[in-house]
Amino acid sequence: MKPRRLWISGPVGRLEEYAAAARAAGWETALAPLIEIAPLDFDWPSPAPDWLCVASASALPALTRHAQTAPDRLAGLPFAAVGERTSAALAQLGAHALLPASEDAQALLSKLEREGLTPPQAGGHRSERRASSAPGTTPPPNAPLPSRSALGPRVLVPHGDRSSALAQTLFALGFEVLPRLAYQNRALHPAPPPDTAWVLLASPSAVDALARLPAPPGGWLPIAIGPTTTRRILDLPLSSAAPPRSLPSPTPRGLTELLHAQG
Repeated sequence: MKPRRLWISGPVGRLEEYAAAARAAGWETALAPLIEIAPLDFDWPSPAPDWLCVASASALPALTRHAQTAPDRLAGLPFAAVGERTSAALAQLGAHALLPASEDAQALLSKLEREGLTPPQAGGHRSERRASSAPGTTPPPNAPLPSRSALGPRVLVPHGDRSSALAQTLFALGFEVLPRLAYQNRALHPAPPPDTAWVLLASPSAVDALARLPAPPGGWLPIAIGPTTTRRILDLPLSSAAPPRSLPSPTPRGLTELLHAQG
């Protein structure tokens, strides 16, 4: 029986790791990224932030440059992060983990609330603050979100050009949020690998890029690295032959487990 074939389109910078995980499950692979990440420089806030919240490893190059030019900026700075690799990299830069690494942004936010790390005044005003941020009104990069009062610890949130949702939610929880544009997602236009319907997607930006490409006969068989990517697949009119599969964990091991389960 001919092995199944999986298009590894991401995560950017880790294609070979995930390809090896797929081959460990007996699958053939084709490697071609759907997006590239362009790091951006940003100004460090003054006064300095009280803590740091990082939802993507794509923010690490910009933070690394700050650690190299002014090591005291990240030295001992408390942080919460999505992803074990991101958390480990921040620790290497001298920052101090507030919490164990989270699997996604929603899990991170849940941990903050469960551990009592949100400002005490957040509860009474949460709905009002959410209402003040109308859908589609994203704060400009490198500018604090609007604030009526001091809402608690100042949190630096480096994000990409496609989303500042985490910053908005932290603001709703009562933090004084300092969003910084740290990277851009740029769509690539690779030719889809022949005879390949299965595709691993590692970000909503990759889903958008795939939606612009011609689908194979019968549609794509998408595998999402996590829940945020799964939601984007379901939101788009992506030509899919089946609902998206989601990795049990956003790791190469999670991919191996899922592909073994596919038979």
